Amino acid sequence: MRYSLILVFLLTSSVVFAQDSVETNCDDVQSQLALNECSAKDLLESKNRLQDAYDLAIKKLEETNQTEKKDLFLKTQNIWEEYKTLNCDVQAGKQEKSGSIWPYLVNSCNARMNNDRATEIKTTIYLEPSN
Repeated sequence: MRYSLILVFLLTSSVVFAQDSVETNCDDVQSQLALNECSAKDLLESKNRLQDAYDLAIKKLEETNQTEKKDLFLKTQNIWEEYKTLNCDVQAGKQEKSGSIWPYLVNSCNARMNNDRATEIKTTIYLEPSN
């Protein structure tokens, strides 16, 4: 009996671990959990894209000795981060009222805004001629 319980435990735990190791196919989302996981991946990608744009903008502003513009950019970026957080909170609503779709709503809003901001930074900092 003791060995039967151990065997049952090992079999069920290996099934649970196997489920955790399966990667979600974001091209064919079949559940809310998968939708949430895919939106989390999209959010991570957008954060990386935004960070890359931010780093390159800072580098360009430093290389061209645009200290005043760099200071304004840093201030603007901090204000934008606050705005993004509040805006996505408003769009997604309260977690307890939105249910299981809430992570998707928050992640999607943040990812969209991050991607938009990365594009904005690239077009205003990189392509703008130095004065």
